[in-house]
Formats: sequence, C-alpha cells, structure tokens
Amino acid sequence: TFIFLSLCFFLHGVFFPKTTRLEDWPAFYGWGHNINLVFHEAGHILFAIFGNDTLTILGGSLNQLLIPFIAFSAFFYNRDPAGTAFALLWFFGNFIDVSLYMADGRFLELPLIGGLGMEAHDWRNLFNHFDGWSMDQALAKTMFYIGWVGIVITWVWLYKNWQSHFKKR
Repeated sequence: TFIFLSLCFFLHGVFFPKTTRLEDWPAFYGWGHNINLVFHEAGHILFAIFGNDTLTILGGSLNQLLIPFIAFSAFFYNRDPAGTAFALLWFFGNFIDVSLYMADGRFLELPLIGGLGMEAHDWRNLFNHFDGWSMDQALAKTMFYIGWVGIVITWVWLYKNWQSHFKKR
C-alpha cells in the first residue's frame, strides 16, 4: 500500500502542473481532472438549493474540495491510514485544480464543459462580481501552493506512519 500510494504521489509530482498556467493536459492530470469535474458540476446543482447566485457559482469549486474532504474524514475516523493518505492527496490535488481555474479567469484559455463561452467561467464571474481582479492571481497562487504543500506534508505523514507501523513489528 505504501509503495502504491508513493507511486501516486510521485505521479502527481511529475505530471501535475508546476504553475497556475496550464500549458497542456498531461494524460495523468487530465484523467484526474475529468473525475473531479463531475463533482465540480454537481456542486453547482447542490449549492443552488440555497437560492444564492454567488453560492451557486462558487458551489462547483466548493464541492470539488468538499467531496474528498468527506472521504478524508471517513477514512480518518475509521483509522485507515492508506485511505486517509489517498483522500488527502485527492483533496490537496483539487486545490491545484481549482487554482488553475481561478487563474484562468483572467486568461480564459481553459476549455469549459459543453464548449460554453466566457460568460460561464465561474471564477471570471466571481472576480467580476467582487471586483477581485487586483488579487485574482495571488489567490490562485495561494491555492496552488496550499495544494502542493499539502501533498508533500501528506506524503511525509504517510512515510512516518509506515515507518512506525514496521517499528512495532
């Protein structure tokens, strides 16, 4: 399990974006992104229940973080270190994914689902609504670095957990 999860972390390190500007879609990253896109789109529907347009728009990115956090909570509660590490990798990987979408609000280069135009870009709409253009790239980079730092810390935790497991034997 440790070797498999370490491989997953390694693949993130190799194939996940190194900046908030995505130049191309590596296969490994694109595969993960497409899985998360389902949760993102479902979040718009889920948060629309509250009847607030801003929350409906933000709901996509919120749900993209919420679903892996719920998985993390369940694994952590059940004291499953492998599941916990995997869910944290998924959770922090979504910070990177959301950061790319945030940064793209200014550049409008990412393809939107269904070929929709710039009027459907969540983060463009949010930055317009809150006049947040002076801090859009700083917020995107903050999310990006939270994602990468979280991934590294999670692997360190996994390694220490694995070491302590074998010291008990």
